[in-house]
Amino acid sequence: MTDGIPRELESSREGGQAELETDRRSGSERAGEDDGGSDNARSRRSVLAFLASGTAGLTGCFGVGSGGESQRPTPLETELTGTPTSTSGTRSNSRTGRQSPTPTPTLTPVPSRDHYVYVGHDELKAVAERVRDGRKPWVNAYTRAIRDADEALEMEARSVVDDGAPNWDDPHRFGKDENRHDYHAAIDMTTAVRDTALAYWFTGQDEYAERAIDLLYHWCHDPETRMKPDGNMADNNTGIELFVTIPKLWYGAAFLDGHPYWTEKTGDDLEATFADWVGSFVSSIPAPKYYQYNNIWAWRIATLASAASYLDDQSRLEKAFCMWRGKCETVAHDKERPRPWSQYRPSLSGKGYLKRELAREDGFGYHVYGMKALTMTAEVARQHDVDLYGYNAPTDPGDGSTLRKLFEFMSPYMKLPSRWQWGKGSDSVTNFEMKTYASVFEIAHSLWESPEYLSVVRSAGRPTYDIRHLGWTSLTHANRFDLSDG
Repeated sequence: MTDGIPRELESSREGGQAELETDRRSGSERAGEDDGGSDNARSRRSVLAFLASGTAGLTGCFGVGSGGESQRPTPLETELTGTPTSTSGTRSNSRTGRQSPTPTPTLTPVPSRDHYVYVGHDELKAVAERVRDGRKPWVNAYTRAIRDADEALEMEARSVVDDGAPNWDDPHRFGKDENRHDYHAAIDMTTAVRDTALAYWFTGQDEYAERAIDLLYHWCHDPETRMKPDGNMADNNTGIELFVTIPKLWYGAAFLDGHPYWTEKTGDDLEATFADWVGSFVSSIPAPKYYQYNNIWAWRIATLASAASYLDDQSRLEKAFCMWRGKCETVAHDKERPRPWSQYRPSLSGKGYLKRELAREDGFGYHVYGMKALTMTAEVARQHDVDLYGYNAPTDPGDGSTLRKLFEFMSPYMKLPSRWQWGKGSDSVTNFEMKTYASVFEIAHSLWESPEYLSVVRSAGRPTYDIRHLGWTSLTHANRFDLSDG
Protein backbone atom coordinates (compact mmCIF):
# COMPACT_ATOMS: atom_id res chain seq x y z
CA MET A 1 0.00 0.00 0.00
CA THR A 2 1.32 3.43 -1.00
CA ASP A 3 -0.11 6.49 0.74
CA GLY A 4 -3.02 4.35 1.85
CA ILE A 5 -3.90 3.07 -1.62
CA PRO A 6 -4.17 -0.66 -2.28
CA ARG A 7 -1.13 -2.02 -4.07
CA GLU A 8 -3.21 -3.47 -6.86
CA LEU A 9 -3.93 0.07 -8.03
CA GLU A 10 -0.35 1.27 -8.03
CA SER A 11 0.48 0.11 -11.57
CA SER A 12 -2.97 -0.44 -13.01
CA ARG A 13 -3.81 -0.20 -16.68
CA GLU A 14 -7.39 -0.10 -17.83
CA GLY A 15 -8.66 -1.19 -21.19
CA GLY A 16 -12.22 -1.48 -22.34
CA GLN A 17 -14.43 1.00 -24.07
CA ALA A 18 -13.72 4.69 -23.85
CA GLU A 19 -16.26 6.86 -22.09
CA LEU A 20 -15.26 9.74 -24.28
CA GLU A 21 -14.33 10.36 -27.89
CA THR A 22 -11.08 12.11 -28.71
CA ASP A 23 -11.43 15.69 -29.73
CA ARG A 24 -9.60 18.75 -30.80
CA ARG A 25 -11.22 22.12 -30.54
CA SER A 26 -10.56 25.73 -31.07
CA GLY A 27 -7.98 27.31 -28.88
CA SER A 28 -7.84 30.92 -27.96
CA GLU A 29 -4.76 32.17 -26.25
CA ARG A 30 -4.76 30.37 -22.92
CA ALA A 31 -1.35 31.29 -21.64
CA GLY A 32 -1.28 32.62 -18.18
CA GLU A 33 0.62 33.89 -15.32
CA ASP A 34 0.36 33.62 -11.61
CA ASP A 35 1.31 37.18 -10.97
CA GLY A 36 3.81 36.76 -13.77
CA GLY A 37 4.30 33.02 -14.51
CA SER A 38 3.87 31.36 -17.90
CA ASP A 39 4.13 28.04 -19.67
CA ASN A 40 5.39 27.00 -23.09
CA ALA A 41 3.77 23.65 -23.87
CA ARG A 42 1.12 23.08 -26.49
CA SER A 43 -0.32 19.70 -27.17
CA ARG A 44 -3.25 17.68 -28.33
CA ARG A 45 -4.67 14.91 -26.18
CA SER A 46 -7.64 12.70 -26.19
CA VAL A 47 -10.81 13.54 -24.36
CA LEU A 48 -9.90 14.52 -20.78
CA ALA A 49 -6.19 15.00 -21.40
CA PHE A 50 -7.08 18.39 -22.82
CA LEU A 51 -5.55 20.32 -25.65
CA ALA A 52 -2.98 22.59 -24.18
CA SER A 53 -0.37 25.11 -25.06
CA GLY A 54 1.94 27.62 -23.59
CA THR A 55 1.30 30.73 -25.60
CA ALA A 56 -2.04 29.56 -26.85
CA GLY A 57 -4.93 27.35 -26.63
CA LEU A 58 -6.47 24.31 -25.25
CA THR A 59 -9.53 22.39 -24.72
CA GLY A 60 -11.05 19.02 -25.03
CA CYS A 61 -11.25 16.21 -22.62
CA PHE A 62 -9.49 13.03 -22.24
CA GLY A 63 -10.28 9.45 -22.39
CA VAL A 64 -9.24 6.05 -23.50
CA GLY A 65 -9.04 5.27 -27.18
CA SER A 66 -10.09 2.07 -28.80
CA GLY A 67 -8.12 -0.71 -27.27
CA GLY A 68 -7.71 1.17 -24.03
CA GLU A 69 -4.72 3.38 -24.88
CA SER A 70 -5.15 7.13 -24.60
CA GLN A 71 -3.79 9.11 -27.50
CA ARG A 72 -0.46 10.82 -26.97
CA PRO A 73 0.02 14.55 -27.40
CA THR A 74 0.83 15.83 -30.85
CA PRO A 75 2.66 19.17 -30.68
CA LEU A 76 1.06 21.97 -32.67
CA GLU A 77 3.43 24.54 -34.10
CA THR A 78 0.97 27.31 -34.90
CA GLU A 79 -1.38 29.23 -32.67
CA LEU A 80 -4.97 28.33 -33.39
CA THR A 81 -7.14 31.42 -33.38
CA GLY A 82 -9.92 32.82 -35.48
CA THR A 83 -12.77 31.16 -37.31
CA PRO A 84 -13.27 27.42 -37.42
CA THR A 85 -11.89 25.57 -40.39
CA SER A 86 -13.36 22.44 -41.91
CA THR A 87 -11.21 20.49 -39.47
CA SER A 88 -13.49 19.66 -36.60
CA GLY A 89 -12.74 21.34 -33.35
CA THR A 90 -10.10 23.76 -34.59
CA ARG A 91 -9.82 27.39 -35.53
CA SER A 92 -7.62 28.65 -38.31
CA ASN A 93 -4.78 31.06 -37.67
CA SER A 94 -6.03 33.41 -40.36
CA ARG A 95 -6.93 36.25 -38.04
CA THR A 96 -5.55 37.80 -34.92
CA GLY A 97 -8.76 38.87 -33.25
CA ARG A 98 -10.19 42.33 -32.66
CA GLN A 99 -7.43 44.84 -32.04
CA SER A 100 -9.41 47.36 -30.00
CA PRO A 101 -8.36 47.98 -26.39
CA THR A 102 -9.75 45.70 -23.73
CA PRO A 103 -12.96 47.33 -22.46
CA THR A 104 -13.08 48.42 -18.85
CA PRO A 105 -15.69 46.67 -16.68
CA THR A 106 -18.61 48.85 -15.75
CA LEU A 107 -19.09 49.70 -12.09
CA THR A 108 -22.82 49.20 -12.51
CA PRO A 109 -23.11 45.79 -14.17
CA VAL A 110 -26.29 45.10 -16.05
CA PRO A 111 -29.08 44.26 -13.60
CA SER A 112 -29.86 40.59 -13.63
CA ARG A 113 -30.17 37.60 -11.36
CA ASP A 114 -28.92 37.12 -7.82
CA HIS A 115 -26.75 34.33 -9.16
CA TYR A 116 -25.66 32.89 -12.48
CA VAL A 117 -25.65 29.12 -11.96
CA TYR A 118 -22.07 28.88 -10.63
CA VAL A 119 -21.35 32.40 -9.38
CA GLY A 120 -23.22 35.15 -7.55
CA HIS A 121 -24.08 38.63 -8.80
CA ASP A 122 -22.47 40.36 -5.84
CA GLU A 123 -19.33 38.26 -6.27
CA LEU A 124 -18.96 39.29 -9.89
CA LYS A 125 -19.68 42.92 -9.10
CA ALA A 126 -16.81 42.85 -6.60
CA VAL A 127 -14.60 41.18 -9.21
CA ALA A 128 -15.43 43.95 -11.70
CA GLU A 129 -14.30 46.55 -9.19
CA ARG A 130 -11.01 44.75 -8.69
CA VAL A 131 -10.43 44.48 -12.41
CA ARG A 132 -10.95 48.22 -12.73
CA ASP A 133 -8.37 48.68 -10.00
CA GLY A 134 -5.92 46.45 -11.88
CA ARG A 135 -5.75 43.87 -9.12
CA LYS A 136 -4.42 40.35 -9.63
CA PRO A 137 -5.34 37.61 -10.24
CA TRP A 138 -8.59 38.96 -11.63
CA VAL A 139 -7.25 41.51 -14.12
CA ASN A 140 -5.02 39.01 -15.92
CA ALA A 141 -7.87 36.54 -16.30
CA TYR A 142 -10.22 39.32 -17.45
CA THR A 143 -7.88 40.30 -20.27
CA ARG A 144 -7.88 36.74 -21.53
CA ALA A 145 -11.63 36.37 -21.14
CA ILE A 146 -12.25 39.44 -23.29
CA ARG A 147 -9.76 38.19 -25.86
CA ASP A 148 -11.70 34.93 -26.11
CA ALA A 149 -14.99 36.79 -26.42
CA ASP A 150 -13.58 38.95 -29.22
CA GLU A 151 -12.58 35.83 -31.11
CA ALA A 152 -16.07 34.44 -30.65
CA LEU A 153 -17.54 37.57 -32.24
CA GLU A 154 -16.08 36.44 -35.56
CA MET A 155 -16.25 32.68 -35.12
CA GLU A 156 -18.28 30.83 -37.72
CA ALA A 157 -21.40 29.35 -36.17
CA ARG A 158 -21.53 25.57 -36.09
CA SER A 159 -24.31 23.04 -35.54
CA VAL A 160 -25.15 19.36 -35.29
CA VAL A 161 -26.23 19.27 -38.94
CA ASP A 162 -22.85 20.33 -40.34
CA ASP A 163 -21.64 16.82 -41.17
CA GLY A 164 -24.89 15.23 -42.18
CA ALA A 165 -26.38 12.26 -40.40
CA PRO A 166 -25.56 8.96 -42.12
CA ASN A 167 -27.02 6.77 -39.39
CA TRP A 168 -29.73 9.02 -38.01
CA ASP A 169 -33.29 9.51 -39.11
CA ASP A 170 -33.21 12.99 -37.57
CA PRO A 171 -30.12 15.09 -38.45
CA HIS A 172 -30.96 17.48 -35.62
CA ARG A 173 -30.07 14.95 -32.95
CA PHE A 174 -26.68 15.07 -31.29
CA GLY A 175 -24.65 12.12 -32.53
CA LYS A 176 -21.14 10.78 -32.74
CA ASP A 177 -21.46 8.15 -35.45
CA GLU A 178 -19.44 7.94 -38.66
CA ASN A 179 -18.09 11.31 -39.83
CA ARG A 180 -20.06 13.49 -37.43
CA HIS A 181 -18.29 16.03 -35.30
CA ASP A 182 -21.18 17.15 -33.13
CA TYR A 183 -19.08 16.98 -29.98
CA HIS A 184 -16.42 19.21 -31.48
CA ALA A 185 -19.06 21.66 -32.67
CA ALA A 186 -20.63 21.64 -29.21
CA ILE A 187 -17.31 22.50 -27.59
CA ASP A 188 -16.81 25.46 -29.91
CA MET A 189 -20.34 26.79 -29.72
CA THR A 190 -21.00 26.39 -26.01
CA THR A 191 -17.65 27.94 -25.17
CA ALA A 192 -18.36 30.90 -27.44
CA VAL A 193 -21.78 31.43 -25.85
CA ARG A 194 -20.28 31.47 -22.37
CA ASP A 195 -17.39 33.73 -23.36
CA THR A 196 -19.48 36.37 -25.10
CA ALA A 197 -22.21 36.34 -22.46
CA LEU A 198 -19.70 36.81 -19.65
CA ALA A 199 -18.02 39.62 -21.59
CA TYR A 200 -21.39 41.32 -21.92
CA TRP A 201 -22.00 41.08 -18.20
CA PHE A 202 -18.68 42.74 -17.41
CA THR A 203 -18.74 45.42 -20.11
CA GLY A 204 -22.40 46.07 -20.88
CA GLN A 205 -21.51 46.06 -24.59
CA ASP A 206 -24.49 44.79 -26.55
CA GLU A 207 -22.42 43.26 -29.34
CA TYR A 208 -21.37 40.51 -26.94
CA ALA A 209 -24.93 39.79 -25.82
CA GLU A 210 -26.26 39.80 -29.36
CA ARG A 211 -23.54 37.42 -30.49
CA ALA A 212 -24.29 35.03 -27.63
CA ILE A 213 -28.01 35.06 -28.44
CA ASP A 214 -27.28 34.58 -32.15
CA LEU A 215 -25.21 31.51 -31.33
CA LEU A 216 -27.86 30.16 -28.97
CA TYR A 217 -30.47 30.61 -31.67
CA HIS A 218 -28.29 28.86 -34.24
CA TRP A 219 -27.61 25.89 -31.94
CA CYS A 220 -30.99 25.52 -30.27
CA HIS A 221 -33.77 27.15 -32.30
CA ASP A 222 -33.04 27.82 -35.97
CA PRO A 223 -35.17 25.29 -37.90
CA GLU A 224 -32.29 24.59 -40.28
CA THR A 225 -29.47 24.13 -37.76
CA ARG A 226 -30.94 23.48 -34.34
CA MET A 227 -29.99 20.65 -32.03
CA LYS A 228 -33.05 18.75 -30.90
CA PRO A 229 -33.22 18.97 -27.08
CA ASP A 230 -32.80 15.24 -26.70
CA GLY A 231 -30.36 13.81 -24.19
CA ASN A 232 -30.93 10.26 -25.41
CA MET A 233 -28.07 9.94 -27.89
CA ALA A 234 -28.36 6.26 -28.75
CA ASP A 235 -29.40 2.94 -27.28
CA ASN A 236 -31.11 4.60 -24.32
CA ASN A 237 -27.84 6.08 -23.19
CA THR A 238 -26.49 9.58 -22.80
CA GLY A 239 -22.90 10.29 -23.66
CA ILE A 240 -20.77 12.30 -21.32
CA GLU A 241 -20.07 14.58 -24.28
CA LEU A 242 -23.39 16.27 -23.54
CA PHE A 243 -22.74 16.70 -19.83
CA VAL A 244 -19.40 18.47 -20.27
CA THR A 245 -20.54 20.88 -23.00
CA ILE A 246 -24.26 21.71 -23.09
CA PRO A 247 -24.46 23.25 -19.56
CA LYS A 248 -22.32 26.14 -20.82
CA LEU A 249 -25.33 27.21 -22.88
CA TRP A 250 -27.47 27.99 -19.85
CA TYR A 251 -24.51 29.25 -17.86
CA GLY A 252 -24.02 31.83 -20.60
CA ALA A 253 -27.73 32.52 -20.99
CA ALA A 254 -27.97 33.40 -17.30
CA PHE A 255 -25.78 36.48 -17.94
CA LEU A 256 -28.19 37.62 -20.66
CA ASP A 257 -31.29 37.70 -18.47
CA GLY A 258 -33.84 40.14 -19.87
CA HIS A 259 -31.71 41.49 -22.70
CA PRO A 260 -33.96 43.07 -25.37
CA TYR A 261 -32.27 41.19 -28.20
CA TRP A 262 -33.97 38.01 -26.98
CA THR A 263 -37.16 39.40 -28.55
CA GLU A 264 -35.70 41.77 -31.14
CA LYS A 265 -33.98 38.99 -33.07
CA THR A 266 -37.11 37.23 -34.35
CA GLY A 267 -40.01 39.02 -32.69
CA ASP A 268 -40.62 36.03 -30.43
CA ASP A 269 -39.56 35.61 -26.82
CA LEU A 270 -36.45 33.52 -27.45
CA GLU A 271 -35.47 33.62 -23.80
CA ALA A 272 -38.64 31.78 -22.84
CA THR A 273 -38.15 29.45 -25.80
CA PHE A 274 -34.63 28.68 -24.64
CA ALA A 275 -35.85 27.96 -21.11
CA ASP A 276 -38.30 25.47 -22.61
CA TRP A 277 -35.43 23.94 -24.59
CA VAL A 278 -33.40 23.47 -21.39
CA GLY A 279 -36.35 21.89 -19.61
CA SER A 280 -36.96 19.52 -22.52
CA PHE A 281 -33.30 18.57 -22.67
CA VAL A 282 -32.97 17.57 -19.03
CA SER A 283 -36.34 15.81 -19.08
CA SER A 284 -35.21 13.72 -22.05
CA ILE A 285 -32.09 12.33 -20.39
CA PRO A 286 -32.84 8.61 -20.08
CA ALA A 287 -32.73 6.68 -16.86
CA PRO A 288 -29.13 5.75 -16.05
CA LYS A 289 -27.79 2.29 -16.52
CA TYR A 290 -26.56 0.46 -13.46
CA TYR A 291 -22.88 0.84 -14.34
CA GLN A 292 -22.98 4.63 -14.33
CA TYR A 293 -21.45 5.30 -10.97
CA ASN A 294 -18.15 7.10 -11.49
CA ASN A 295 -17.43 10.46 -13.12
CA ILE A 296 -20.16 10.12 -15.74
CA TRP A 297 -22.70 9.89 -12.92
CA ALA A 298 -21.22 12.93 -11.19
CA TRP A 299 -21.33 14.92 -14.44
CA ARG A 300 -24.96 13.87 -14.93
CA ILE A 301 -25.79 15.32 -11.52
CA ALA A 302 -23.88 18.52 -12.31
CA THR A 303 -25.87 18.89 -15.53
CA LEU A 304 -29.20 18.44 -13.77
CA ALA A 305 -28.25 20.81 -10.95
CA SER A 306 -26.99 23.58 -13.22
CA ALA A 307 -30.08 23.39 -15.44
CA ALA A 308 -32.35 23.50 -12.41
CA SER A 309 -30.50 26.55 -11.14
CA TYR A 310 -30.92 28.36 -14.45
CA LEU A 311 -34.61 27.45 -14.57
CA ASP A 312 -35.07 28.25 -10.87
CA ASP A 313 -36.67 24.83 -10.54
CA GLN A 314 -36.56 24.04 -6.84
CA SER A 315 -37.83 20.49 -7.23
CA ARG A 316 -35.11 19.58 -9.70
CA LEU A 317 -32.51 21.26 -7.53
CA GLU A 318 -33.48 19.24 -4.49
CA LYS A 319 -33.43 16.05 -6.56
CA ALA A 320 -29.94 16.81 -7.88
CA PHE A 321 -28.58 17.56 -4.43
CA CYS A 322 -30.18 14.38 -3.10
CA MET A 323 -28.45 12.41 -5.87
CA TRP A 324 -25.13 14.11 -5.07
CA ARG A 325 -25.42 13.05 -1.43
CA GLY A 326 -26.02 9.46 -2.57
CA LYS A 327 -29.51 9.32 -1.11
CA CYS A 328 -31.47 9.16 -4.37
CA GLU A 329 -31.14 6.83 -7.36
CA THR A 330 -28.45 4.75 -5.74
CA VAL A 331 -27.09 1.65 -7.45
CA ALA A 332 -29.66 -1.08 -7.00
CA HIS A 333 -27.19 -3.93 -6.58
CA ASP A 334 -24.93 -2.09 -4.12
CA LYS A 335 -27.04 0.04 -1.82
CA GLU A 336 -24.29 0.28 0.77
CA ARG A 337 -22.09 2.09 -1.73
CA PRO A 338 -24.44 4.66 -3.26
CA ARG A 339 -23.26 6.59 -6.28
CA PRO A 340 -21.60 9.03 -6.76
CA TRP A 341 -19.65 7.92 -3.69
CA SER A 342 -19.55 4.20 -4.42
CA GLN A 343 -15.92 4.37 -5.50
CA TYR A 344 -14.70 6.53 -2.62
CA ARG A 345 -12.07 4.91 -0.42
CA PRO A 346 -10.38 6.31 2.68
CA SER A 347 -6.64 6.78 2.60
CA LEU A 348 -4.08 7.68 5.24
CA SER A 349 -4.02 10.90 7.24
CA GLY A 350 -7.69 11.68 6.74
CA LYS A 351 -7.52 11.69 2.96
CA GLY A 352 -9.57 9.82 0.39
CA TYR A 353 -9.51 8.87 -3.26
CA LEU A 354 -11.76 7.67 -6.08
CA LYS A 355 -10.73 4.08 -6.71
CA ARG A 356 -12.28 3.76 -10.16
CA GLU A 357 -10.50 6.86 -11.44
CA LEU A 358 -7.10 5.82 -10.10
CA ALA A 359 -7.45 2.47 -11.85
CA ARG A 360 -7.64 4.12 -15.24
CA GLU A 361 -4.84 4.19 -17.74
CA ASP A 362 -4.69 7.97 -17.26
CA GLY A 363 -5.58 8.05 -13.60
CA PHE A 364 -4.02 11.44 -12.82
CA GLY A 365 -6.34 13.38 -15.09
CA TYR A 366 -9.38 11.22 -14.42
CA HIS A 367 -9.08 11.70 -10.68
CA VAL A 368 -9.17 15.47 -11.10
CA TYR A 369 -11.96 15.04 -13.65
CA GLY A 370 -14.08 13.22 -11.10
CA MET A 371 -13.33 15.80 -8.42
CA LYS A 372 -14.32 18.61 -10.76
CA ALA A 373 -17.67 17.01 -11.56
CA LEU A 374 -18.49 16.77 -7.86
CA THR A 375 -17.32 20.34 -7.29
CA MET A 376 -19.54 21.78 -10.03
CA THR A 377 -22.67 20.60 -8.24
CA ALA A 378 -21.32 21.89 -4.94
CA GLU A 379 -20.83 25.32 -6.55
CA VAL A 380 -24.42 25.32 -7.78
CA ALA A 381 -25.57 24.39 -4.28
CA ARG A 382 -23.53 27.21 -2.77
CA GLN A 383 -25.53 29.71 -4.82
CA HIS A 384 -28.68 28.32 -3.23
CA ASP A 385 -27.34 28.37 0.35
CA VAL A 386 -26.93 24.60 0.43
CA ASP A 387 -23.65 23.28 1.80
CA LEU A 388 -22.45 20.21 -0.06
CA TYR A 389 -18.81 21.00 0.54
CA GLY A 390 -19.07 20.00 4.17
CA TYR A 391 -20.98 16.79 3.49
CA ASN A 392 -19.69 13.51 4.88
CA ALA A 393 -20.45 10.82 2.30
CA PRO A 394 -22.04 7.49 3.29
CA THR A 395 -18.91 5.61 2.17
CA ASP A 396 -16.59 7.81 4.24
CA PRO A 397 -15.92 6.20 7.65
CA GLY A 398 -14.32 9.36 8.98
CA ASP A 399 -15.71 12.75 9.92
CA GLY A 400 -15.82 16.00 8.01
CA SER A 401 -15.95 16.94 4.36
CA THR A 402 -15.47 13.99 2.04
CA LEU A 403 -14.92 16.26 -0.94
CA ARG A 404 -12.12 18.06 0.85
CA LYS A 405 -10.42 14.74 1.54
CA LEU A 406 -10.18 14.25 -2.23
CA PHE A 407 -8.43 17.61 -2.53
CA GLU A 408 -6.11 16.72 0.33
CA PHE A 409 -5.20 13.47 -1.39
CA MET A 410 -4.52 15.09 -4.76
CA SER A 411 -2.73 18.31 -3.78
CA PRO A 412 0.75 16.81 -3.16
CA TYR A 413 0.70 15.22 -6.62
CA MET A 414 -0.45 18.44 -8.22
CA LYS A 415 2.66 20.14 -6.87
CA LEU A 416 4.97 17.23 -7.62
CA PRO A 417 3.42 15.09 -10.39
CA SER A 418 6.47 12.84 -10.55
CA ARG A 419 5.26 11.22 -7.32
CA TRP A 420 2.17 9.87 -9.07
CA GLN A 421 2.33 6.09 -9.25
CA TRP A 422 -0.99 4.96 -10.69
CA GLY A 423 -2.22 4.53 -14.22
CA LYS A 424 0.47 5.49 -16.69
CA GLY A 425 2.05 8.03 -14.37
CA SER A 426 2.25 11.75 -15.06
CA ASP A 427 5.09 11.96 -17.58
CA SER A 428 2.83 13.18 -20.37
CA VAL A 429 0.93 15.79 -18.36
CA THR A 430 1.78 19.14 -19.90
CA ASN A 431 2.25 22.41 -18.08
CA PHE A 432 -1.01 23.74 -19.38
CA GLU A 433 -2.91 20.63 -18.44
CA MET A 434 -1.70 21.25 -14.92
CA LYS A 435 -3.14 24.75 -15.20
CA THR A 436 -6.52 23.35 -16.18
CA TYR A 437 -6.38 20.78 -13.40
CA ALA A 438 -5.47 23.54 -10.95
CA SER A 439 -8.68 25.42 -11.78
CA VAL A 440 -10.63 23.22 -9.38
CA PHE A 441 -8.09 24.00 -6.67
CA GLU A 442 -8.77 27.68 -7.35
CA ILE A 443 -12.34 27.02 -6.29
CA ALA A 444 -11.23 24.99 -3.26
CA HIS A 445 -8.85 27.73 -2.13
CA SER A 446 -11.66 30.30 -2.34
CA LEU A 447 -13.73 28.13 -0.03
CA TRP A 448 -11.22 26.82 2.49
CA GLU A 449 -8.41 29.43 2.23
CA SER A 450 -5.91 26.61 2.31
CA PRO A 451 -2.24 27.57 1.81
CA GLU A 452 -1.77 24.11 0.34
CA TYR A 453 -4.36 24.71 -2.38
CA LEU A 454 -2.98 28.16 -3.09
CA SER A 455 0.41 26.55 -3.52
CA VAL A 456 -1.10 24.19 -6.09
CA VAL A 457 -2.60 27.11 -8.00
CA ARG A 458 0.62 29.10 -7.93
CA SER A 459 2.72 26.15 -8.99
CA ALA A 460 0.50 25.72 -12.05
CA GLY A 461 0.32 29.44 -12.73
CA ARG A 462 -2.55 31.89 -12.78
CA PRO A 463 -4.90 32.57 -14.37
CA THR A 464 -6.32 29.06 -14.19
CA TYR A 465 -8.71 27.84 -16.86
CA ASP A 466 -11.48 25.24 -16.69
CA ILE A 467 -12.08 23.69 -20.09
CA ARG A 468 -15.43 22.23 -19.05
CA HIS A 469 -17.85 24.85 -17.78
CA LEU A 470 -16.23 27.86 -16.14
CA GLY A 471 -13.52 29.08 -18.49
CA TRP A 472 -11.12 31.51 -16.81
CA THR A 473 -11.68 30.36 -13.25
CA SER A 474 -9.29 32.92 -11.78
CA LEU A 475 -11.70 35.60 -13.02
CA THR A 476 -14.95 34.26 -11.60
CA HIS A 477 -13.87 32.10 -8.65
CA ALA A 478 -10.51 33.26 -7.29
CA ASN A 479 -10.08 34.52 -3.73
CA ARG A 480 -13.73 34.99 -2.82
CA PHE A 481 -12.63 35.76 0.73
CA ASP A 482 -11.00 38.94 -0.62
CA LEU A 483 -14.09 40.22 -2.38
CA SER A 484 -15.47 42.02 0.65
CA ASP A 485 -12.36 43.99 1.55
CA GLY A 486 -13.36 47.07 -0.41
